[in-house]
Amino acid sequence: MPIPPYVPTPAALDADRDDQVEYIHHTRQSEETSRSNHDGQLRTLLAVDEMVDAVFRRLAATGELDNTLAVFTSDNGYSWGERGVTSKGLPYRESVRVPFLVRWPGIFPAGAVDPRPVGGVDLLPTFLDASATVPPVLGYPLDGRSFLPGRQGRDSILLEFAADHRSIPPWASLRNGAWQYIEYYGADSDAVQFREYYDLGADPWQLTNLLADADPANDPDVAALSADLDTARHCAGGAPPQGCP
Repeated sequence: MPIPPYVPTPAALDADRDDQVEYIHHTRQSEETSRSNHDGQLRTLLAVDEMVDAVFRRLAATGELDNTLAVFTSDNGYSWGERGVTSKGLPYRESVRVPFLVRWPGIFPAGAVDPRPVGGVDLLPTFLDASATVPPVLGYPLDGRSFLPGRQGRDSILLEFAADHRSIPPWASLRNGAWQYIEYYGADSDAVQFREYYDLGADPWQLTNLLADADPANDPDVAALSADLDTARHCAGGAPPQGCP
């Protein structure tokens, strides 16, 4: 089966990254390497296509297809040359956006697009909600929220990278469909070492850090965003009023 050809994105072609975190100032990856990674990963995923087909055929054969909540997603992605890296530990689009498809006839309208941001933490609350299950014992609050239709969404989603992986500095971020705010921290503290902010409508591939473009007119309220990010990082539980905002 043929795979889609590799087409470099603007973030893979852009070599000027001096306004972004220092880690990627001088990272480079050849187009040949990026194409090889792209092609190899997509060929590997052909086996996933076969597995999904087998699961759905089995559900159809047992009469359970239309009474099953199916979620197709992934962990975070690898870069195909974006920022000159392959590693998936960065906060940008190519690393943090994942496929997320949901099927449950009669509950989720076919072909609908839901703009609410969701993450892996939302899966368990959704499964409990869908099955009308209340755990008899829950030793910790669930940070996620059910994404069944009609449930309360969030304005933005928290993304974090705490580990020292391949020398990538720890970071945390708030992201929604319109913007993304990022803080990088020192290895041994929460002291902010660098900040980035992107207008995702005008700059979907995050090529221009508006906090480093010498134009204060397009800067957001950094103090408010930093406070919101700190709250999101340290709160616990689902939707307000008791849980996270």
